[in-house]
Amino acid sequence: MSEKKDYDKAAKIIFGENHIFADVFNYIIYGGENIIKADDLSSLPTESIQMKEGKIDARYRDLLKCVMIKEDQKNYYVLFGIEHQSKDDFYMIERVMNYNARYLLSQAEKAKKGELLKPILTLVIYTGERKWTSPRTLYETLDIPKDLLPYLMMYEPDRELLLLDLRHMEDNEIEKLRKPLSLIVYLMKYQENKAKMSKVINENEAALGTLNGPCLEALGVFTNSNINDYINDEGEAINMRSLTDTIKEIGIDEGLAKGRLEGRAEGRNEGSSEAYYQAVKGAMKNFDISAEKAMDALNIPLSNREAILKKLEC
Repeated sequence: MSEKKDYDKAAKIIFGENHIFADVFNYIIYGGENIIKADDLSSLPTESIQMKEGKIDARYRDLLKCVMIKEDQKNYYVLFGIEHQSKDDFYMIERVMNYNARYLLSQAEKAKKGELLKPILTLVIYTGERKWTSPRTLYETLDIPKDLLPYLMMYEPDRELLLLDLRHMEDNEIEKLRKPLSLIVYLMKYQENKAKMSKVINENEAALGTLNGPCLEALGVFTNSNINDYINDEGEAINMRSLTDTIKEIGIDEGLAKGRLEGRAEGRNEGSSEAYYQAVKGAMKNFDISAEKAMDALNIPLSNREAILKKLEC
């Protein structure tokens, strides 16, 4: 498993892309309708500085962008923030409230009297392997006397954490996302299911091709896979269709089927091993990659790899 800092860095790379950032909030606010445009987003500094007991108190958030929203022939400017979490945080709602308050205060300190401030909305994107179980509301983290509750609700209303648990989204919800975001979420969700991952990749080759090299590398961190093997030396995505075509051209589908039948009939696996060998050999030749990368890209079982390497040396 990668360290937390790797997940955070990867999240900033992926969701820092304007078109992906916009699609996330289009899903959250507009149910997937393409209202927020990538071209209407501009990145803002993620550092907020305040003086605390005579010392500088600097806080950093993951991503912050300003979006222009047109309504009633007027342009509104709203701040959208993303905080990434790979682990549960019991007090996440308090952290988000602090982030938002600091940015509102920083605006107020610079604003003219009576000037309206830009609202801020912060979304927590959670990519942990287990479902989020920490509190999603402020009141769940407070020890409130029953007699005080009605007054607290009146003057200090509860707040809900805006959270997206990516790995545990239902497929019908993922389909509301635009590509390539839906592809990214599918690959995160099914990272342990190699067959499903391969199917998703093959069905979404065009969307995968729209991701740049850094995004593919970052996606590889979340999926714990070798997606970055599909990046060439220039940092561009290798066309996935060409890989699929090559596999078909070298007869991997027919070879595997025949090999399994032969192995089942004769009680051995030489047939499938030969098909794997031919697949690896063809991928190495057509893509000029190492045997190890070819075997990773083709999901060759570990039990077959040593025999393939020995055969390639002959």
